[in-house]
Amino acid sequence: MEQIIMAGLKESVYLALSLFLIFWILKENQKREKEMREDINKREEEFKKLLAETNQMLTKNQEIIKELTEKLEIVNAIKDDVQEIKININASKK
Repeated sequence: MEQIIMAGLKESVYLALSLFLIFWILKENQKREKEMREDINKREEEFKKLLAETNQMLTKNQEIIKELTEKLEIVNAIKDDVQEIKININASKK
């Protein structure tokens, strides 16, 4: 790299400035790319945490729905039993 710069200095100042700019741009791009990769990794980790929390919430909600369904079935069974008792009471009165 130094040989390229020295050859450029011998040719002209403009060539040297151009080479300096090219190398500076490459270095800045590498720095920016590293920062972007770190940001992507950070966001990916945050997304994984949110996804895990969401899955936990879904599992909990499914368990609640299952419990409520079972309780509703019990309530419906009681309701049916009460209806049947009313019918039997009314039938025995006649």
